Amino acid sequence: MPKSPFNILCAFYQKLLKYANLQYNNDMNRYITSKSDVMGGVPCIVGTRIPVDVILYRLKEGYTIRDLHKMYPWVKSEKFEGVLEELANKIYKLKDDQEILQTQATA
Repeated sequence: MPKSPFNILCAFYQKLLKYANLQYNNDMNRYITSKSDVMGGVPCIVGTRIPVDVILYRLKEGYTIRDLHKMYPWVKSEKFEGVLEELANKIYKLKDDQEILQTQATA
């Protein structure tokens, strides 16, 4: 059975969490932040205590951005979209970094 795009995104997110030195506050500070005194350092939507993984799992369950906005009316839909874009950009950068490291290791 093929994996859905949301399952793939959630798997990538879990891999990102394993890399403790990703420096979320430096690389992901427009929509995603991680502060040790907020939710124990779990990456959250900036200005909220909403963990990013909760958003991903809700999307996996079939919720839409509109549904998320109804659940969290104080968070604009554009912010949810920004979270997804920021996460996708980080995943893309991580993929590039891994390819560079693999190239360097084989050289």
